[in-house]
Amino acid sequence: MHVRQAALDSVLPIANEIAGGDFQDSWHRAFDRFIAGSGYKAYRGGDPRTAFIHIPNGWKADAETLFDIIESAERGHVPDIQTDRVDLAGAPEDWRGPKRSEPFVFVICGRNVSASRLKSCIESLLAQERGDWGAVIIDDASENGMGEYAELLTAAVADRITLIRNRTRRGSLRNLWSAITRYCDNPESVIITLDADDSLIGSRVLDRVASEYADGADATIGSMMRLDKESEYPADLRNPRTHGANVWQHLRTFKKYLFD
Repeated sequence: MHVRQAALDSVLPIANEIAGGDFQDSWHRAFDRFIAGSGYKAYRGGDPRTAFIHIPNGWKADAETLFDIIESAERGHVPDIQTDRVDLAGAPEDWRGPKRSEPFVFVICGRNVSASRLKSCIESLLAQERGDWGAVIIDDASENGMGEYAELLTAAVADRITLIRNRTRRGSLRNLWSAITRYCDNPESVIITLDADDSLIGSRVLDRVASEYADGADATIGSMMRLDKESEYPADLRNPRTHGANVWQHLRTFKKYLFD
């Protein structure tokens, strides 16, 4: 510490304009300006891979957007517009990523899903024989570590996954809307909704879905198997908005442009 202080003292005084009786710059900004215009160099401790982004006060009024940006930076998605800039740059849309544009995109949302059910869900996804899929996984402010576990379970295919961890609870419909409108950018993608506590049955579910779209489908509704009781939910596609139409059931898929 004494050596560092002696080095700093050796270059004093450092120029700093006075405006209205006060120094124009804080001491560290004045020092940075001095270093930039001299032959000296500043060596700061820490990992050279470490960086920071300064958040101006104007961004702090919208806490939800700010937390989304922080979450994006934490998962490694930093837009090019931020390069070589200290202050937070760009618009909220620039920070929403990575975007999914695969032919098939799973949207998986949940909150406080048990470890066993989440594991079954992710393993059924990874077991699919087709590889032309991506996924948006949203942890809706879980308190049981669901988001961290999802990251571990998907580590081997991290390049296919956009994992979002909400700081505050937003609800299933909001999460579905956000995943499709903000994080999927291919209107021709087939969106496949899958609850985080449910699982696909078998390794060729995606093949079955793909065959329907190859035949010209724009949306599909499958059927599901419950483990707690025997049940059937026949879908009525002619009157989908009536009570009992059962268009809510798994496996729900549709082209993104229909949602848009």
